[in-house]
Amino acid sequence: MRGVFYLQSYYSLLDSLLPLEKLVLKAKENDYEFVALSDDYNLYGMPTFLQLCQKHDIKPILGLKINFLWKNQTGELLVYAKNDQGIKNLIQLATASKKEAQSHLHLEQIEALGKDLFIIICGLCPFWEKIFVNDQKNEFQEVLEKLKTIFSEIFLGISFQSFFLEKLSDNLIDFSTHFEIPCLPVNKTNYDDAKAQETYQILAKMKNKTIYSEIDLSFLTKSEFDIRYQKYPQIMDSLKQLIPKINYQTPLKKNFSLPSYLDFIEKKEKDLPKEVVFEKPEKKLFQNLDAKKYLKKIVYQGLEKFLNPSKSKYEKYSQRINEELKIINDLNYENYFLIVSDLVKYAKKNNILVGPGRGSSSGSLVCFCLEITEIDPLKYNLIFERFLNPQRKTMPDIDLDFPDNKREIVIQYIRQKYGLHHVANIITFGSFAKKNAIIKELLKFKKLMPFQEKQLFHFLENQKPNQITDDLDDQIKNLLQIASFLEGLPRFTGTHPAGIILSKDNLLQNIPLQKSNHLNLLQTQWEAKELETMGLLKIDLLGLHSLTIIEQIIAAIKESQKDFNLFSIPLNDPKTYQLLSNAKTLGVFQLESGNAKKILTRMAPNNFEDLVALLALNRPGPIDSFDLFLKNRNQFNSQKIYFDSLIDHILKPTHGVILYQEQIMQIASLFAKYSLAEADLFRRAISKKDKTVLLKEKKYFLEKTQKEGHSLSLSNQIYDYILKFANYGFNKSHSVAYSLISYRMAYLKTHYFIEFMTILLNDSLNDPLQTKALLKEAFQAGITLVKPNIFVSSDQYYFKNNQLFLPLSLIKGVNSNFCKELIQERHKKNFTLSFKEFKQRLFFCLNETILTNLILGGALDQMGLNRKTLFHNQALNEVKYYRFLPNYRIVEYEEFLSHELKERQKKVFGFNLDDYIK
Repeated sequence: MRGVFYLQSYYSLLDSLLPLEKLVLKAKENDYEFVALSDDYNLYGMPTFLQLCQKHDIKPILGLKINFLWKNQTGELLVYAKNDQGIKNLIQLATASKKEAQSHLHLEQIEALGKDLFIIICGLCPFWEKIFVNDQKNEFQEVLEKLKTIFSEIFLGISFQSFFLEKLSDNLIDFSTHFEIPCLPVNKTNYDDAKAQETYQILAKMKNKTIYSEIDLSFLTKSEFDIRYQKYPQIMDSLKQLIPKINYQTPLKKNFSLPSYLDFIEKKEKDLPKEVVFEKPEKKLFQNLDAKKYLKKIVYQGLEKFLNPSKSKYEKYSQRINEELKIINDLNYENYFLIVSDLVKYAKKNNILVGPGRGSSSGSLVCFCLEITEIDPLKYNLIFERFLNPQRKTMPDIDLDFPDNKREIVIQYIRQKYGLHHVANIITFGSFAKKNAIIKELLKFKKLMPFQEKQLFHFLENQKPNQITDDLDDQIKNLLQIASFLEGLPRFTGTHPAGIILSKDNLLQNIPLQKSNHLNLLQTQWEAKELETMGLLKIDLLGLHSLTIIEQIIAAIKESQKDFNLFSIPLNDPKTYQLLSNAKTLGVFQLESGNAKKILTRMAPNNFEDLVALLALNRPGPIDSFDLFLKNRNQFNSQKIYFDSLIDHILKPTHGVILYQEQIMQIASLFAKYSLAEADLFRRAISKKDKTVLLKEKKYFLEKTQKEGHSLSLSNQIYDYILKFANYGFNKSHSVAYSLISYRMAYLKTHYFIEFMTILLNDSLNDPLQTKALLKEAFQAGITLVKPNIFVSSDQYYFKNNQLFLPLSLIKGVNSNFCKELIQERHKKNFTLSFKEFKQRLFFCLNETILTNLILGGALDQMGLNRKTLFHNQALNEVKYYRFLPNYRIVEYEEFLSHELKERQKKVFGFNLDDYIK
């Protein structure tokens, strides 16, 4: 039997170079019977590791290294699971190791977790090394007795990775005999072979970790294992006895479920955990209803609210709702829709603006009737199966947009309602970037001569794939090899920007978690794709800054127009489309870029469908289709036939161009009689451009069309046309929803220009380029701008008496604290100040930078002295002597030259403000 313990993957961040697959393959190649994963304090690699072992038919042994505290000293243990219960305990142990700020555990913390776990004590740790070297058997006995009360089995780990460890092995064997503790082979493994040793040492420097260069951390080969361990029968016997006892049957729970929305809310408050809070709805809604019936009830309530007073569409809409509900209920996703609906209702009830929709969920009439989205999918020919396809067997994905300054409020509501241990952030991993960036970082640790650096960067700028590097300097080749080892290696953890998971089950008992500094939530140790594989449902709650801006603009409008309602604005406003056609879209969501403005001016949208198409076209791929779109739009009338009357109505809204994924699905459905679920799979398959898949799909498409009586020639022509656009088709559901945000911002800019510009300018205080562009547009629109002035300005832009007052905070170095103190001082009597009095009264919050920049920015121009005079009399250290100098006079100077004033003003503002001041 072969195999060693203490193998570490690159999930021991900055402490291993080994990807999981390489670790498993190396074990397989060297006739190991098992692979014992033992990463530092975490189970990041657990799902992938178990899958790889199953794939390559080798026994997995799952473990981790932990630190424990003993008499103010830190020791290390290798802990491994013997069975499925052991894995559950190991998961909780991994959580305990990463849940708190400190990395060590008190043994009392883990007393209940040791069952079905075994541990290995080895000399690769200063705590144990000291005990073994100094033959401290009494000390060892004391620790051992405590460990025996926790763990089911204890072993000593024998390693021969250095001369010192070889000598130490005799001591360990002595301890083994004395305490009757069996031994196991240990080989701390962090890289493939000796070629990677230097890279590992650099990695350790990046982590500020001390390493012992004499220890070889290479993978132990078959021959090396035999030489080192076969002569120790007691070690081999221990191994042979232990390994058969380690078996995992169903190590990963895969039947997670969401909280039952109705059960959850109907429970009495006193029966719930302390961290769970909820609002009890009206009882009449829940009488004799399960979640499926309740979902149907509130969906139809939403439909009646939408259709009232028009009932003519009821049958059509009712049929669509029933079709959607059948799919939702068959997949048992009713609680998901109820929970998401509840989140949206909470946000709206608390005056938090919710985005009109995002992604494919806008294609759901159920979502529309639940007011999760604002998009009527029947009005825009959107397809539910693009969102939730019963044949695709993927999780529903309702993404929600909230103002980025209020997203946390919604997440805290989820945490409070469902409980701390039922919701979690999702981990992400940041990796070493591309080779060029890695090289720059490596140069901090491996110095090159200037001529070598020049040669290196010349090579990097001009290198081609598989280029031979024989003509390069040896040190440069070495650096490139190190960079290749590091490229793509995970180096730190992060938090998924939008996703959280929600589970009915206590997450602590089922997946490893860790401390997170984000929103007081715990964080999973597994990534989103692994969580989804296990059946955990992800909800994406995104912070969209444009919604924050819209909220602030609405608040500004309501100061003078109390009854303003964003949701009542018309979608056919000519002035708004004129603004869009003129590309006056600075500050308008998704329409600010130069490319978007070019499309706007050429396309001149005059209705909402045009805007939807424009957002779909404004991307690198389909932009090539824009000329064809525009040509057809300008040349052909509505009677133009593109292919066949059966599908022309699908192409006419986009003037013969397949712009949306939904169009591909509609063509496949109508022309080839695919079901919409099949059509969605067809769309996905052909977008991947895999030749084998394409041949298979084409054959099936042609078979279907010929059964419908279509000619082979026409069928081929339509298939090829679909294929031409398949890779660039955009999700129309998403485009409709985001076009609504763009339109609303354009409408606000058109009809509430002052409020729009004031809010945008305040939002851009730290962005000189955006500020300059906004001020230029305001100036061109005829708005009078008042430059920063200590007598009237605050730390924000504000509009009064047809003038836009610029803030003092626009001046570099002027902070909010100074502005606050200045405003308080202004409220006192006699603020008509001389320069001397200004320095005296604001001395406590002034510094040289603030005063200099106020002067050069013109904020003190009203004091009757020119800027050069103020500049040369600004010294603050004079203030303490003023009371001794009753006849103190300011020395006056001639003003700076015109170009000097402009230069200084540009330094203070980042641009020449006087260009926009009348």
